[in-house]
Amino acid sequence: MRNSEKGRINILGIILLAGIAILIAATWFLVTQPMLSASSAIQTVPVSSARLEAHVRMLSETFFPRDYTHPENLDRAAAYIRREFEQTGGAVSEQTYDMEGKTYRNVIVSFGPYTKERIVVGAHYDAFGELPAADDNASGVAGLIELAYLLGKISLPLRVELVAYTLEEPKTINADGLFRTVGGSAVHAESLKQQQVPVRLMLSLEMIGYFRDEKGSQGYPSPLLRLFYPSQGNSLMVVGRLQDGWLARRVKRVMGAASPLPVYSLNAPASLEGIDWSDHYGYWMRGYPALRITDTALNRNREYHKAGDTADRLDYNRMAMAVQGVYAAVLEAAENASKESKMNQAANYFSPDYFTARTRFRQAVEKTGGRLHAIPIDAKGPGGEELSIDIGWFGAENPKKVLLHSSGLHGVEGFAGSAIQLDLLDSLPTLPDDTALVFIHVLNPYGMAWLRRFNENNVDLNRNFLEGGKYSGVPEKYPDLDSFLNPPSPPASDFYLLRAGWLILRYGFSAVKQATAGGQYEYPRGLFFGGKQLEQGPARYRSFVAERLASADRVFAIDVHTGLGKYGEDVLLTQQQAYSAVREKFGERVAPLNPENSPAYQTSGSIDTMLAQVFRNSKIYFVCQEFGTNSSVNVLHALREENRWVHFGGGTLEHPTKEKVKEAFYPNDDAWRLRVLERGRELFNQAGLLLLSTHDAQKRSLIHDGNSEISPTHR
Repeated sequence: MRNSEKGRINILGIILLAGIAILIAATWFLVTQPMLSASSAIQTVPVSSARLEAHVRMLSETFFPRDYTHPENLDRAAAYIRREFEQTGGAVSEQTYDMEGKTYRNVIVSFGPYTKERIVVGAHYDAFGELPAADDNASGVAGLIELAYLLGKISLPLRVELVAYTLEEPKTINADGLFRTVGGSAVHAESLKQQQVPVRLMLSLEMIGYFRDEKGSQGYPSPLLRLFYPSQGNSLMVVGRLQDGWLARRVKRVMGAASPLPVYSLNAPASLEGIDWSDHYGYWMRGYPALRITDTALNRNREYHKAGDTADRLDYNRMAMAVQGVYAAVLEAAENASKESKMNQAANYFSPDYFTARTRFRQAVEKTGGRLHAIPIDAKGPGGEELSIDIGWFGAENPKKVLLHSSGLHGVEGFAGSAIQLDLLDSLPTLPDDTALVFIHVLNPYGMAWLRRFNENNVDLNRNFLEGGKYSGVPEKYPDLDSFLNPPSPPASDFYLLRAGWLILRYGFSAVKQATAGGQYEYPRGLFFGGKQLEQGPARYRSFVAERLASADRVFAIDVHTGLGKYGEDVLLTQQQAYSAVREKFGERVAPLNPENSPAYQTSGSIDTMLAQVFRNSKIYFVCQEFGTNSSVNVLHALREENRWVHFGGGTLEHPTKEKVKEAFYPNDDAWRLRVLERGRELFNQAGLLLLSTHDAQKRSLIHDGNSEISPTHR
């Protein structure tokens, strides 16, 4: 054989072996759903092993036998379960059904509010034949009862139903008369389907009490599985179909973190023997997500469906750990459902574009009985639409105290502030007679409509309120950065990250940040241009505030922004000299306006400068609430490319740079949006309490005379 032929054969052999290895690895991952990182420990709750044993003995000994031919004992078992459920504080009910001329019953206990969606945990209390059936399935029912006691002690955000079923077991050892397809769990699942009740998660507790530490004590339905799982029978198994992999993985992770008991998962085709052997089957058949929690039944317990399945053979300490794991899995599923519900609700307050936001704001103000004012500007929207700064006014016409809440000074950043305002308008506080609540909706409507941070003249409006200052000058290093920040060409790949990294190494991150964003007045097409005069929108807004709020002697102003700080977190920016006092009131989210030790930087011409002048004879408190979105390097890149498109490209709204700048300041992430609403409302409530406080000593720690240097300021 030639060397070349041998070489080809060797290569083919290597490829074949590699293919087999990849196939085995893929099968291992798909079937076992391995945890690639350690789970954080969960605070456990005590579960009594003695009580678990008492329940098992009651079911397996006192109510013996409890198969389908002894409905009187099944009724006794059901009455016992009901009495236990009634002591947990849950809502108890029964679901009866007839089978072969006899009446059988499911016993149900429900916890939490009545929500359409729910979580179901179930276990069957019938036995196979005239056998004690301690593990199968007195253990599952005992765990269900103790789970009920745990759930009865807490407040749940979602409906949780615990169901003790009957008629899961077959009539004969050959599975003749397979009841689980028509028995208690099928009846319950069908009732939910008929009521169109969504089930978030169903867990079937099927044999959870038999454990062994000896090697070889654990068997599997397929020899292949021995490659993936341990040989000791000292763990729990979460069983699901292939399509349940993600769900099984989450349940396994939480259960494993709740106790020292090892937890594995098995996801396999429904054709694998035993995978559908329990009450979860009825939920699968009706399209519900369901998993089986088990000690693996006959694959470990050699007395499965035999007279030796007695209470003396069970490990109640480990069984208690199993209950702890199930409890943790239920809580996690309920909390996730609540979080998702809140996120869905939060999404309703966020608008896809400026015009939708403006319409919704106007409708909300009118619906809640506010007075609506519109300050028009000459600039037009992408379709030639009229643009305006909209104001919702509530309370006193000539107020002494004012809570001023503004959004959209930086245009595209206005989506977050607009959503906060819509949320607040849904539940307005009752105001004292001398107080006004004033919402300023989108101070830069052109920027929000066109997805720009700047206005129609490329002016950064938060560098435009110079209040008598000269519109000239530039940070010392800005000219050195100009060619990098403002390339005179359409958007294109030009090694942005490499160049940014070089500049940061050369000058330092803080110096580059301050020089870039502090505000400049000499490069009209450049980023962070502060203008050459007070722009039309700011001028008209200033006049409105000066005229309509002249009576105010106490003002709390909140201005909402996005783009700086850690993702999903807000920071309240303040001058260094006021940092300690502000932090005392508002906590750890307060940061000084200092590029060296905060995400912010010093600016000139910011909006708080104007408010300090307008309210020079009043006590005023101003805070900039800034929500983090992305890294500052990535945000700057989005601004840079969009600015190139505007000045050296088509400038139209339909361009990738527009979507990128929108995503940079308004992430398409429901969790981020929920956080914005929660923190926005929290600050609003804190501001209201501070504004309306009757204790001057308490107020003066944060509220300063307008003619002194204003405490918190803007980035």
